[in-house]
Amino acid sequence: MIEGNFINCEGSTVNRDLISLELILPERIKKKLGKECEKTGMSIEELALEALYKGLNEKIDPSDKAEAYMNL
Repeated sequence: MIEGNFINCEGSTVNRDLISLELILPERIKKKLGKECEKTGMSIEELALEALYKGLNEKIDPSDKAEAYMNL
């Protein structure tokens, strides 16, 4: 639910302009992510953002992408 500038999601409240996540990944996924970073030259954050967009079936808007990278 959105209330003003905040989003409430399963007991968590986050500012909807900036969300910081910590992911706990299985070793197999960490290794695959590391290999993909080396292969593409992208950072882990860039790959995670692209995966999130794809998982939500969203197109990556260049201005949103630039804004996200400026906050890394």
